[in-house]
Amino acid sequence: MSSDYLSIQATSIACEQAFSIAGNTISRTCNHLHPETARA
Repeated sequence: MSSDYLSIQATSIACEQAFSIAGNTISRTCNHLHPETARA
């Protein structure tokens, strides 16, 4: 039962790549997110 609610999604993206992509999304050169949304 707990695995139904606490399951962890598997991903094929390496951690470094995921953080790099996130950094580009929140940077000033590519600001697709409003600052209030990014802070949440």
